[in-house]
Amino acid sequence: MLIFPCLLAHAFIISKIPPEGPSLSPIVKSKATFLPNTKEILIFGGQDTSTLQYINTLYTFNIESLVWGEIIPQSYENPPGLVYGEIFLVSESKILLLFGEMENSISSDIYSFDLITKRWIIENLSGDKISGRVNFAYADFYYKGIRYLAITGGLTSNGFDNSFYLIDIATLTVRQIENKGDIPSKGQGLSLVYYEEKLYLYGYQKLSDDSGSQGDNMHVFDLSSETWNKIMFSMPYPEIRSLHLACVYQDSMFILLGGNPKTLAAFNDTWVYNFTTSSWVYKGVISSNVLFASVYIDSKIYILFGRKDFIGQNSVDLIDLSKSKIYTKNIVPNRSFPSKRRNHCSIKFADNIYIFGGISDNGEYLNDIWRFYNVTEKWEYVITTGTLPKGRELFGCGSVSGTGIIIYGGKSSSGILNDFFYFDISSSFWSEIETGSINPGERSGLCLTNNFYITFFIGGSRYNEELKDIWIYDYIVSEFMVVGELPKGIINPKCWSETNGIEFSIFIFSGNDINFIPNQSIYKLKIFKDKGIYTGIIEEISLEGQLFVSESALVKTKYNFLLISGSLMNNYLKPFVISYDLDNYQQNTEEFNESLAIFGHSAIHMGDSIYIFGGGFGNDLIKKTNSASNTMYKIQSEKGKTKIGCSVGTVEINDICEPCLQGYYYDDVSNTCLSCPAGTFSNKIAAEGTASCIPCDFGTYSNNKGSKYCYECPSYSLCPIGSSSLIVFSSYPQKKQNQPKAYQGKNDMVSEIVNQFWAYFGLFVLLVTLIVLKVSVLKDKIAKVDLFAANHGQEINVPVVFRNTRLGGIFSIYYIFAVSIAILGSFLTFELDNITEIKGLVPLVTINEQISADFLTIIFIFYTYGSKCEGDFLGSEFLIMQESNIKYSNMTKNYNLDLKNCIINIKYSDIIFSNNAEITIKLNERTARSSYISANITISSSIPSEPSNIFIPIYPTSVKHVFIGTNPSIIPLKVIPSIFYSQDKKWPSKLTGYHIASDDDIIIGETATQNMVNSKALLSIKISFTIENLALVTQRNTNSNWFIFVGGLLGSIFGLFGTFATFLGLCEDFIDKIEKKYEKKKVVKKILNERYCIDSNFFCDKNENFKVDLKLEPKVVPTTFDDAR
Repeated sequence: MLIFPCLLAHAFIISKIPPEGPSLSPIVKSKATFLPNTKEILIFGGQDTSTLQYINTLYTFNIESLVWGEIIPQSYENPPGLVYGEIFLVSESKILLLFGEMENSISSDIYSFDLITKRWIIENLSGDKISGRVNFAYADFYYKGIRYLAITGGLTSNGFDNSFYLIDIATLTVRQIENKGDIPSKGQGLSLVYYEEKLYLYGYQKLSDDSGSQGDNMHVFDLSSETWNKIMFSMPYPEIRSLHLACVYQDSMFILLGGNPKTLAAFNDTWVYNFTTSSWVYKGVISSNVLFASVYIDSKIYILFGRKDFIGQNSVDLIDLSKSKIYTKNIVPNRSFPSKRRNHCSIKFADNIYIFGGISDNGEYLNDIWRFYNVTEKWEYVITTGTLPKGRELFGCGSVSGTGIIIYGGKSSSGILNDFFYFDISSSFWSEIETGSINPGERSGLCLTNNFYITFFIGGSRYNEELKDIWIYDYIVSEFMVVGELPKGIINPKCWSETNGIEFSIFIFSGNDINFIPNQSIYKLKIFKDKGIYTGIIEEISLEGQLFVSESALVKTKYNFLLISGSLMNNYLKPFVISYDLDNYQQNTEEFNESLAIFGHSAIHMGDSIYIFGGGFGNDLIKKTNSASNTMYKIQSEKGKTKIGCSVGTVEINDICEPCLQGYYYDDVSNTCLSCPAGTFSNKIAAEGTASCIPCDFGTYSNNKGSKYCYECPSYSLCPIGSSSLIVFSSYPQKKQNQPKAYQGKNDMVSEIVNQFWAYFGLFVLLVTLIVLKVSVLKDKIAKVDLFAANHGQEINVPVVFRNTRLGGIFSIYYIFAVSIAILGSFLTFELDNITEIKGLVPLVTINEQISADFLTIIFIFYTYGSKCEGDFLGSEFLIMQESNIKYSNMTKNYNLDLKNCIINIKYSDIIFSNNAEITIKLNERTARSSYISANITISSSIPSEPSNIFIPIYPTSVKHVFIGTNPSIIPLKVIPSIFYSQDKKWPSKLTGYHIASDDDIIIGETATQNMVNSKALLSIKISFTIENLALVTQRNTNSNWFIFVGGLLGSIFGLFGTFATFLGLCEDFIDKIEKKYEKKKVVKKILNERYCIDSNFFCDKNENFKVDLKLEPKVVPTTFDDAR
């Protein structure tokens, strides 16, 4: 396997990331040996900590270049996946594998691997029988010119063992040595080292009573006498352990790492036993590790894989025993790294790369997601939530507005798929998109590309059928539709889409048919929308000297299209890059090194480089069908040669691709970095599109453009998601409605006016009376206005004479004013209070008239709106409306952004509802979102000048959510048809209309939290109208007509005249009585006065004012003085 850190391929510089190549999956319980000819450590088997599978892979690690590699066996029968399978280099080209543990048993097989032919074979041991075992102690040594492998202890299928064997490595002859002397107990995980014709066995042994300390001794086997002895230690000495590392350096045995078999505690201390002094020396601590593989080379110990702090490792550590201080040096860091795969997907997001899916080299369909950090050049496994897709390969895959990944179909363990998924990168959330009954169907090997709200699906295969249909998915209407066909079916095509704001252009490259014959054409598909229908036009582009491959990767740069490597006829690999300049109809081909002879790989343009990941490979340009890799290559332009240019998310400044900074995003229309709007922030560099600007969370705000973060909202303010300013909160608006009121005549007003005039009449009477009494001129003339001359009292037996009196004149003035009030009151009553209204509900089926309303006005307000309230691009209308079961003569709509609120005003004229009528609006903007929504709905009722109105606010289920998505909130309304009849000409004789009222509870539509908001787009709301089965009939009847009014008025006038005449007569009678009484008193007074004068001999004052007490008892006046006596 050829490995290189960096090479030059004509116009491009190619390097690996990281330079040592891809890190392997973390492994435990593997074993290793050293290949001195190639300076490589060979690692076999173990358990993959991510999949928990037992593996049989042969990995290599070059100790000079620090590069990982893999040896692919060429044999038919290979060892099974094994852990603890010990391997030894028995010759320059031969590896011996002893035993090991399979997933369900311990292996007794012994394999050898030829490093030249790369073949495994099963070896047969001669001599004594040795059962399969794991965790046995062994030592590889030369004794008397013969190379031996000593084996003792371990765990067999019959339990722990303490048998001792010597294997002649040259002849593979086994001799079991009889245990003599101070025989060690049974155990596993012990160590055995060779020093001066003796073997030293150290570690925990399973004693029969399991009592006493084991740390104060070890056993020694004397090869000359073939006898075991025990060495006792004096303090200090290490704590007893197993599964440790032991090696001999100079005259000492080093004991490192291991664990306590009783407590399972891991050790990180280092001890040295000096064979000369028979004493232990403590050498300090090193980095802890368990279940690792190790190789001892000269004075250096290489520790590979293992587990640290319960975390699987793929690191390599070095311990140099020649140093005075023993410490661990990390030469290859532990890295997370995606597993090998091909036919997967790669997507750029900001300055990171995401990969999904594919198929591994062992045929496993993958559904994991990994993130590559461009700055640190490190991988990270992404933990996802939501509805996880099945593992798959050959699926359609594309990016959505720089915020997520969209996939369709592909091939899985269950067959060909037709499911549709979206992955939101910000929230790491998977969601499945409903495909409906009309969709592209099951297909794999298709190409998928996305632009704005349209996803394009091109070609592919369905079992043994090659497909040529072209589909789109319109997110605005959530529907699939066919827009055209290719001239022929293509499997595994590569495509790219772009738009000028009016039409879409899709470029289609590469691919093959069902017989693997390559597609030799480049197609350009133009798609435009005419009267709501998408239409596609296919154009074939011809270029000279084309090279045709399949299973390749396509990259669109600023200057051209690059088709990178691939296969030909499903057999040969082509390591080259084809550059297509479709503006000038030119192409150029550059060859790569054979290491880029790959297929089923992915490629991403980021910055000034192209990153290639994974794919299958071959031998000498011959495709290995089931191969897969996880190598990442970085391709850069050589100065002065073919330019790659800057990717989206970056701008070229002084020949350097500078990423858009935090707080900014890349605008592909102006090709510049624009600041994120107020109310949003971005902590990413090289972000794309406004959707990459994340709205401030609830309780925070950002009042500046280009923010990297949001500020905390003060306690006295309200800050919904996406706030750009502080809102002084009082209360949320509540639902309310205004309905036409029952007709109210002007009776109260008329009564009030008339009553006021009658009050004025009283004042008038008083005032007129006073004036007449005080002004003598008026006393003489007032009689001239007497209207009651014929109504004054007449004397009996006296001829009737009409006479005018002062009192009659006064009453005539009173009468005239009263008649005026009566006329005014009658007229006001006739004009203002002459209507009686009757309402009733009747079955709708009894109504013959067509019910319609003059107008329907709907005003939506989307509060704290997340976009511009004007649409994203020219080719798509911002406000999309869908109506059902509604007829109207005209409809107008307008919208504007006011103080961060998007206001939409819709007005219908002459509207007619049928049952289950609906009006749905969709706001066609990527970042359309709202903290809450209000709908103010007004419709003309049948009652003149009195519309029916309802105001409904809609709130998400939590203040930490915003409305966003295509699933609409639904406002259910009840519609009551109404008819109006009138007998009065002030109103039309007949009118129709509707009354609206709230029906059921509002259905809350699609919402998202702040971290999920970019997983959705658009905003929708629906009003549903349910027609009632009853109609409201209103009738206004007049109480009287002019004939009745005039008759009544005349009656009132003459009635008042008679009334006043009566009162006048009463007043005159009363006055006459008073006058007669007064005259009578005057006569009596005169008589009394005369009598007084007589009595006083006529010496009296004949004063008319002489007062006489009229209350004195009357006396009979004597006629003579004699009578007086």
